[in-house]
Amino acid sequence: MLKAAVFLLLPSLTTLAWSKPDCSSIASNSPPAYMEATRRVESLPEFKRWAASHSFPVAFGAPVDKQVLLRGTCYWSVSVYADRPERFEAWNFFLVPRRGGQLLVADADGEYVSLNTWRKAR
Repeated sequence: MLKAAVFLLLPSLTTLAWSKPDCSSIASNSPPAYMEATRRVESLPEFKRWAASHSFPVAFGAPVDKQVLLRGTCYWSVSVYADRPERFEAWNFFLVPRRGGQLLVADADGEYVSLNTWRKAR
């Protein structure tokens, strides 16, 4: 019986040993970490111009934003909206790396590109 249990458990343990970690196991899942990511977005000159260009409050998608593992790097997704009376209007979607590094921005096709590539395409 024990042999059968080990035989059935072995593939599961092997999968765990070889699987890549997700962000929850290697990144900070704390509210301060997310707030730091939003501050990095708020510091962008494009964000400041956009926020000043309308009178609506700026909202972040905290309930839906989460940590994302992309190409071996953990990012916080930071979605930015104008809080209009009738709806939230999306402005942009960012991926902010936890430990410095280059922010990524979703382009028109929904693909994440570097900040420099996004700026050149605008």
